[in-house]
Amino acid sequence: MTGKEIKKKLEDKFGDRISVEQGAIDKQFFILVKDIRDNRDVVRYLFKELGARMNIMTGIDTRNGVEILYHMSFDKYNCIFTIKVLVKKPFPSIDSITDIVPGAKWIEREIYELYDVKFKGHPELIPLLRSDTRPADYFPFQREVKESHPTIRTKEAEMKEK
Repeated sequence: MTGKEIKKKLEDKFGDRISVEQGAIDKQFFILVKDIRDNRDVVRYLFKELGARMNIMTGIDTRNGVEILYHMSFDKYNCIFTIKVLVKKPFPSIDSITDIVPGAKWIEREIYELYDVKFKGHPELIPLLRSDTRPADYFPFQREVKESHPTIRTKEAEMKEK
């Protein structure tokens, strides 16, 4: 099966609930999930029915929300599909996929810790890397935190230390 055949299967299954775009290279595709409630269905279809492997998830903090990217590869077909979902601010929350992809437990915890995205239904949504001394409201990759949290070091403070 080719990436274009997988793209066609996705479009047939989900219709206008998603849009699928080819990336800069032939074997790269991006799936934009229009309604966040459809995310689990798309993940389930790729993982359980089409046999994709989840490589990793990433988060990108934007002005409107946190974009969650699920990078799913089809190793035997040599192509990768990235599911893109925007989780709206100010309280970003999305359903966990850990019951579909057990390996997502760690990366959902990491995204929670870095961006404060709540993964509803996650079995153990606690910080993964945070030290006990870091403030509970400190999420280092949030745009707002980078600019205003009292623990942030400014360039002026660093200059005074030198």
